[in-house]
Amino acid sequence: KISVSLLSLPENRVNMSVRLKILVIGQEESGKTYVSNFLADDTESVGSYRPTKGVRILEIKNQTCHHPSSGSMSVDVELWDCSGSRQYESCWPAMWKDAHGAMIVIGAEKSDMKMWRGQCDRHGLKESQLFLVVNSRKSGQIGRAV
Repeated sequence: KISVSLLSLPENRVNMSVRLKILVIGQEESGKTYVSNFLADDTESVGSYRPTKGVRILEIKNQTCHHPSSGSMSVDVELWDCSGSRQYESCWPAMWKDAHGAMIVIGAEKSDMKMWRGQCDRHGLKESQLFLVVNSRKSGQIGRAV
């Protein structure tokens, strides 16, 4: 596993390229696909609710990060939009393999947050590798919870 921090890159690492695998996880119908589509700028998939079957991978290519002393770095991100259905639980270990982080998406009721956080712990992800998104369906807005 690699952990990328622009502040800790050696000064001689100019034009470095990195690929990150980020899992988007959470309970069924929490808005994982909506958040993934928004982040990947995928407007073609917008429409009525359709449950994700297994996993869906979206790619965000060639995002450039700059740091004054480390130069630039090209980052490709794979967002793994994972089904929250227990029907696919047997597939989860394969999804976790080589993940660099996870985004936990929960509905405003926060019903399964502890279970998903436990999954992150079991697969060795640290708190600094996690991001929590609370999706409020009533307003249709997505917000970040700390």
